[in-house]
Amino acid sequence: MESSRGGSIRIQRLTAPASSSSPADGRSRFPKLDECAHFHYEQVELGPFQALLRTRRLLKVLRWGKGSGIVVVKVCLYDEELKPLACEDSENKWWHVAVTSQGKTWVLRRSYENFCMLDQQLHRCIYDRKFSGLQELPPEDNIPGDKQEESVRSLLTEYLSRFSQIAGNLINCGPVLNWLELDNRGRRLLVPDGDNCPINTPAVAAAYSVKRYTAQAGDEISFEASTA
Repeated sequence: MESSRGGSIRIQRLTAPASSSSPADGRSRFPKLDECAHFHYEQVELGPFQALLRTRRLLKVLRWGKGSGIVVVKVCLYDEELKPLACEDSENKWWHVAVTSQGKTWVLRRSYENFCMLDQQLHRCIYDRKFSGLQELPPEDNIPGDKQEESVRSLLTEYLSRFSQIAGNLINCGPVLNWLELDNRGRRLLVPDGDNCPINTPAVAAAYSVKRYTAQAGDEISFEASTA
């Protein structure tokens, strides 16, 4: 199968059951990209790439709200010019990752759990840990120290630094590239918003053709050959 933005895609497994793609239900027999549990690009050309933890001065902001007649105060940490990093009543703390590729830089917001998922996917599909030299990210609760936040920041900083050194055309795993908002040419992958699918979003393209042959003599048969 060929992708609409260059390079081919190999589908590993589909999430939708076979019955869901039956023509009788009025839906397409071919899956959308977001219906594919896992896919790999056949060709990848990333070029120079860098990912690093973005550190800026944090601002403490008091946010007031009323609920059931009770005034609620939330203390949030904000990264200047960016989205909130964390609130005291939030289960997740967000880390900002600056990704630079093809001369452009954009910022991602990822939780520590997201980093652990990235690490697992990298070493499931692409690297052996002996080659990557990337330290396996432990559960956040297992990180010792009174200043856990600083320990996590140091751990993620070192992780991204090493990852940037080894990142290259071997990274053909779709979920890994999506994590970085990259396509297989190193361009930023715009995240779809609902049903609106912006440009530069990879998709699975497929075609179905039929070749008919009609018998020309009594000892011949008529038949149809199809390819997909």
